[in-house]
Parts: sequence; C-alpha cells; structure tokens
Amino acid sequence: MARPLGSPGEALTAMRFRVRYRGHREVEATIAHDSLTIGSSGQTATQLPLRVRDAEYRFDPGGVLEVPLHHIRS
Repeated sequence: MARPLGSPGEALTAMRFRVRYRGHREVEATIAHDSLTIGSSGQTATQLPLRVRDAEYRFDPGGVLEVPLHHIRS
C-alpha cells in the first residue's frame, strides 16, 4: 500500500520495495542516499547475483547485503 507523500519540498531520504527474482519470492531492496541494502527471505538454496555499476556481488538467501553508493560528480 502506498504511503502518503510528505509535505511539498520535503526531501526523499530512502525508498524500499520488494521484487520477485528468478524464483526468489521476496527480495527486498532499500535505496538510501549512501547505500543499497538487499535482503531475501531465504526460501531457496542458491546465491543471488547483484551488480552495482562495475562491481559484482553475491549474497546468500536469508542474508543481507549492504553496498555503499559513491556519488559521481560531473
């Protein structure tokens, strides 16, 4: 269910959502200004792949992976 937006001009601090990925029923992602956190419910035995820019990660079902996000300035 969607939550109401804050007051006009209020900055977004993070975003959280759930996805299905290749048979993994619940993969939850949280994106904040400085990190990406991924977790799963652990219903399968296979590792989940994750790619952030040029870096590749894998994390175990039932585990949590936090990846720092480095901002690129132009």
